[in-house]
This record gives sequence, C-alpha cells and structure tokens, in this order.
Amino acid sequence: MISLKRRLLTSAVHLGEAIASARWILLSTILAAVGVLGIFVAIPVWINWLLATVSLVLLGADVRRYWLERRRTTFVRRPLDDFADVTAELAGDERWNIIRVHAETFVHDVDMSLRIAEGRLNAVVRPQPYALPSDLRVLGHRYRRERIAKDSSIFNGPGLGWRSALAEVPDETGTVMLVRGTFFDRLASDYFAAVDTRRDGSETVLAGRRLFVDRMARLRDFDASWLFNGIGVSTIAVTSDGMFVITEQSVRNVGEQGLLAPSGSGSLEPKDLGGATAVDVATVSIAGANRELQEEASIKPADIAASYFLGFGRWLNKAANPEVLAVTFLSVDSHELRQRKRRNEERVYVDGVSFVRPALSPALWDPSNAELILPHGERGRVSLPLGVALSLLAREVGLGTSELAAEVRRRMGESSVVEA
Repeated sequence: MISLKRRLLTSAVHLGEAIASARWILLSTILAAVGVLGIFVAIPVWINWLLATVSLVLLGADVRRYWLERRRTTFVRRPLDDFADVTAELAGDERWNIIRVHAETFVHDVDMSLRIAEGRLNAVVRPQPYALPSDLRVLGHRYRRERIAKDSSIFNGPGLGWRSALAEVPDETGTVMLVRGTFFDRLASDYFAAVDTRRDGSETVLAGRRLFVDRMARLRDFDASWLFNGIGVSTIAVTSDGMFVITEQSVRNVGEQGLLAPSGSGSLEPKDLGGATAVDVATVSIAGANRELQEEASIKPADIAASYFLGFGRWLNKAANPEVLAVTFLSVDSHELRQRKRRNEERVYVDGVSFVRPALSPALWDPSNAELILPHGERGRVSLPLGVALSLLAREVGLGTSELAAEVRRRMGESSVVEA
C-alpha cells in the first residue's frame, strides 16, 4: 500500500511538472478544440470566460517570471583581468610577443604574421553562416538585448569571423577558413564572452573567460571555439608631411569609447574580399583596414600611396578575437586633410580626426614603450589597436631592412619630431 501511494505521488508530481512545462501547448490545444467545436455547437459563455481567465493568469505568471529572472541576472565586466596566467603559459616561446597597452593585453603571433606577410595564407569563406551555439543562446541573446536597449544606434552590419586553427603554422601555402556573420552575432558571442554572468549579484553562472581560455590557462583555438571570433582590422596612416592620422572614438563606439584609435579601425567585412572566392589574407586585411580608413578619416582611394601588413594576433580583453594591423602611407599632407568635410554617418562613432607629429625620431622608437612615440598629451588615451600598431611599426623600423622602414625614415626625419 505504501509503495502504491509513493508511485501515485511520484506520478502526480511528474504529471504536474509535465503540464507546467507544456502549459502553452495544452492551452493552445484546448482553445483550438473549443474553436473547432464551436463551429458545430454553441459553446457556453462560462467556458469562454474560464479559458480567457486561465490564459490571462498564465500570461501574467510568465511575464512576472521573465522580469524576475531578468532582474536576478546581471552582466559584469572584468576590467582588472591582466591575463597573467595566459601570458605565463606563452612565456619563453619566441612565437608569441606580448604587448600591453595600459590595462589591456595583445598576443602578437610572430610566426603567423610572417606567413601572412609572405603571402602564404589564402582566405576562403565557409558557405554556412555563423550560428550561435545552443549553450550560449539564452544568455547571449539576453546580453545582446540589454546592449541594444542601452544604445539604439548600434548597427547590425555584416562581418567575417576566423574559423581555422592557429596551432600549426603552415610551412607552405595554406588556407584560412572564414565565416560570415553580423555584428549582432558578435554581441551575443564575442562581446558576451568579455563579461561574467551573475545571479542575485553574487553567484557566477558563467565566467565569460571560460569561453576562450581553458582550465589550463591556454587560449582556445578558433576551430574549436563557440564564438564568432570577428576579425578586427586597423591601419595607422602617415601623411606626406610625416604626421600620424589618429581618430578619437566617441562614447557610442562599442570597442574603444573615448579613446584614441588608429586612422581606420573596425571589422573585416565580406565586401573586402572584392567578390573573389579566395584572397590572400594580407591583401583582404589591408583592404578592410583601408576601407575603415576611408570611412572614418575621409580619405579617398587616390590618397593612398602604399599600404603594408604589420602583424596578426589576439586581443585578450576582447575574448581573444583575431586582430590584423597595417600601416598606410598617404600621398596628401595634413593641411589638405584638415580642410575636408567628414562623413555624417561616421560622426556617431568618431568624435574627431587629429594629426599628430611623433615625439621621437624613428631611431628612438621602442616597441615595448610604443606610447612614448606620441606627444605626452596623447599617451594616456591610447587604445589597444593604436598602441599595438605603433609597437609593430616600431618593431619594423628597428629591423631596418624593409621598404616600410625606409619610408618611415624618409617621412619622419630628425627635424620632423616634436619635444616629448
């Protein structure tokens, strides 16, 4: 008898849970049945009132549950994460060059950068677009909704993500698989991974760091990643009179609010491929960076004299997303560029464009203290892309054997610098 009671109680609990989880399916089925039955016979008014009341009660309960859950769940940034454990794992390996810009960290992949610069890697876009994994769907979508609710100017533009592994650098020509996606995909994955999800203000439901760093403090490779891994592109432009073109990002810029950024800085887009099915990685990266340069700094295609690939790496504070950097030499001087009218569509994200003369001659540039290349007033607001671009540029100049280094020295002689 006791066993029978326990079984009946267990069955009742199970039935109640099943009804609760499928409440809307059951209600919809009942409403459909009553609607069909009403075609043939008159349905008593009290039944319609009962169904309407049940529907409103369930709706009210679900709305209340939604708002309570939303208030309980918060997204907390990790501004003090210096990724010391990750960089310690990479220490001692000459493949990795750690670049720190204020509180942020960039891992420069020296070997992959060399392969890209030599033209050994071709980019191919995967036919299937990026789809947010089911494990991230609920929280990722919620984070995205909150970000969009705070800033309706966020634009859901197209983008490209990196899907190939970095573990093995090809000796010969290799292929990098890219994937199409949108900025909303990046918000729900890459930007979501830069925060921790907490419940009731204390309990951590998901540490976003775990989405790109494993338990052994190793960076997860792109081919096994849940994230979109949107590719960032940046170029620092140099005018014909030896001045850097620098943009000041507005507070609405999602990546570098209020900081000084390279002349063109943004994300790689499908149109940067130029309609081709396979493109050299350096070529498409420079194309994307120069497109951003033209959009943000009002540069015309005819103004670009030459562009060079600088390097590739991962921005750890940005979910270890891939970043590609370049330098662009212009055929126009700063005076002419100052006279130009800026595009209206970029004023939302860029507060202004400035022209900065380096504080040191190229012979004194130090890749480990790249901010010192700029005058004192600009050093405290250097964004990571700008700091990394300056560091890689100083590295190239220090090697002293390339056309790039010779062009920098030609444009920025000893007489062109200002006092630090």
